[in-house]
Amino acid sequence: MRKKLSFDLIRSIELVSLVSEIPNKFGEYDLADVFGVSVQSIRRYAKYIREMGIDIHSVKNKYVINRKISVKILNELITTYLALNSSDKIKNLSLIQRKFSGRKKNTDKTLSMFVNLVKAINRKSIIEIKYEKDISGSDIRKEITPLSLIRTGRTFILVAMENDDGKNMKNFLIERINSVKRTGKTSRHRDNFDAARFSEYSWGIYRGNKPDKVKLLFKRETGILIMDKFYIESQKFYEVENGIMLEMDVYITLELISWILGWGNKVRVLEPASLKNKVLETAREIIEM
Repeated sequence: MRKKLSFDLIRSIELVSLVSEIPNKFGEYDLADVFGVSVQSIRRYAKYIREMGIDIHSVKNKYVINRKISVKILNELITTYLALNSSDKIKNLSLIQRKFSGRKKNTDKTLSMFVNLVKAINRKSIIEIKYEKDISGSDIRKEITPLSLIRTGRTFILVAMENDDGKNMKNFLIERINSVKRTGKTSRHRDNFDAARFSEYSWGIYRGNKPDKVKLLFKRETGILIMDKFYIESQKFYEVENGIMLEMDVYITLELISWILGWGNKVRVLEPASLKNKVLETAREIIEM
């Protein structure tokens, strides 16, 4: 049954992809030929797709998606489809496994940790984690409500509310979690969490209190090379008389400062003054070191 559901999910996403790219071309029989299934299966996929919140219909015997697919749904489709790709490997998994393998022979908590976190997210459960250690070397215990498990280039980040407080949202690095324990308590928050919204103004994995309006002026030859790159949703590149300007709303964090410093004399920080000062201060500390 699980294989059947997975097959239907794959085909449904592929059908959305095809109709989005080429609307008003394929009818039920055309799609049945493309995917090697029955017409009844195509109708079942279309019903399933509509239940996802995608407005797909047959108009004059040709399939079309009437409204643009929202970014949230598109994100879910892409990440779900990528998860079905067995060649999409997790970087540094061996290091994660090394951390969570027990001292006793054949014990390994790596998979159970991920399973427990995902269950807590789906059930809106409150858990207790041991996270990092204090100065004395003792484990720091935190009671958190897991909201989303985000995969980055090198590791995983757990987004959670500390003490089930909606105003106290934090990122926890997987490699710094030492144990996960159920508390038997359920979150009082019932709304679905929007991970993309949470990290909207984050340059990397860390957040600030509120985003700042940042202006960076790149030398023309450098700016032209990076104008087509995607850094953050709020970015705006445009040409000015003496170079290429990048404007964006972003949290000012060490990750952003490090990225700016990496460009050396190819970029100038124009705004805000607080970012200018932090870049200068960091540069001076580097020189002193």
